[in-house]
Amino acid sequence: MHADAVSLTRLAEGARGWVTELCGPYDSPMTHLVAVGVLPGAEVELVQRYPAFVLRIGNTEFAIDDALAARVRVRQTGGPAD
Repeated sequence: MHADAVSLTRLAEGARGWVTELCGPYDSPMTHLVAVGVLPGAEVELVQRYPAFVLRIGNTEFAIDDALAARVRVRQTGGPAD
């Protein structure tokens, strides 16, 4: 685990970061994240926090719920601070 990594849920809208870790069991929701490219080393942007977390990777946007967002740890690299 990276000391400066935080849960995706801690980022502000517009913030960007590198995925450092996916936490929890490798279950169906986690398989969804991996399928869309949410893997350690991927850069993500948090587009929206409510009513769902909307992430952007490259030109692709997708929504996940707060429980799944909490399982993604990132190291913030840019954008607004919380």
